[in-house]
Amino acid sequence: MELTLLQNYVMPVSIPLFILIYALAYTFLFSSWKGNARYEASSCTMSMLHGSITALFSAYHLWTTPWKLDAKNTALEDALMSFSISYFIVDLFHYFLFVPGDFKFILHHLATSMYMISCKYYTKHGGLSVIALMGLGEVSSPLQSMWTISRFGQKVSPVAKAFYESSSLPFTLLFTVTRGFLGPILTWNLCSFYLSNRAGHVIPYWIATFWMALVIIGMSGSLMWLRSLWVGLQRFNAKKKNMGSSSSSITLKLNGIKHK
Repeated sequence: MELTLLQNYVMPVSIPLFILIYALAYTFLFSSWKGNARYEASSCTMSMLHGSITALFSAYHLWTTPWKLDAKNTALEDALMSFSISYFIVDLFHYFLFVPGDFKFILHHLATSMYMISCKYYTKHGGLSVIALMGLGEVSSPLQSMWTISRFGQKVSPVAKAFYESSSLPFTLLFTVTRGFLGPILTWNLCSFYLSNRAGHVIPYWIATFWMALVIIGMSGSLMWLRSLWVGLQRFNAKKKNMGSSSSSITLKLNGIKHK
């Protein structure tokens, strides 16, 4: 079956798949965890699957497709958008039911879904911009999901705590490269194209402006979170250093007592 026909079945298959992944993670993987940590870890398991698949296919598509931001959406672009919309739908239910106060993620999911839905079903052009943003955003998602899971589980699992501490620096560095360096470059390229109305023959200018407003807001949020990551990492290292100094001081005092 050709991808053009196959992509029509992506959403009906993906939504039950993500629900199943969430249920299995909640029921088996994190059965000993309590409260929001259990729900959040289950959500991150879905995110890890979504991020891994979309990052892989986005990278392939960007490598093999000409950079044409006003081109008609390809079957692969539509399939990836359907897959991502399915994930956002399921994850939004997670947030509405269990973490309704996390407005940042709820707004992120809604904004990203509106971009994809308008691109896939209304303009039917500009899908490459979605894939570029998706590839950039999801390349760090698998590590981010594992890092987040371990952060929630560090109080109940020594393994989770060890992974959280050892992966904080690599994750922060990866996030810095993708969102702190490549993100602004991609944002500039997209805004330069769409806000100059070069896609006006296929994409209404008001939609292009709406898309770019979402991109700028999203990238600004990423940069703010990146700053928080570095501040948190510095605090953790300072705390670890102080704990090490205190431990050394206690050891020296004990050795002095023994010598006496």
